Amino acid sequence: MKASLTAAILFVFTVTESCTKSNNMPYADLHMIQHKWALVSQNGEALRYVGKPGEYFDFDSTGVLFEHFLNVTDTFDYNVSSDGKKLVLYSVLNGAKSGTGVNYNIDILTDSQFIFSSHSSNPPVNFVDSLRR
Repeated sequence: MKASLTAAILFVFTVTESCTKSNNMPYADLHMIQHKWALVSQNGEALRYVGKPGEYFDFDSTGVLFEHFLNVTDTFDYNVSSDGKKLVLYSVLNGAKSGTGVNYNIDILTDSQFIFSSHSSNPPVNFVDSLRR
């Protein structure tokens, strides 16, 4: 009887622990980011944009982001912080990274959803990109 009670408690703890880990995932796996994502929306201080079919963010395996929306394709370099919780996008000028980059928090990253946001105080700008696969 004690063995089955202990097994049941361990099972509940294991299930609870695995759910907790998936909700607080460390985001360190670049392979989850490195895909072509459909643009769902972009939301900022004065911008509310819903993605249209064919609009995407394509994070390739060489650290280049190809972004296509509003009939414009742009290219950025990107990297992810060592703790896997920040995405940094760099403008590219003459084939080289330009400036210090824009830091984004990785808010949600699953096999099918990628949401990242930027919250700066100078100038005060809040921006959220929502992507899906």
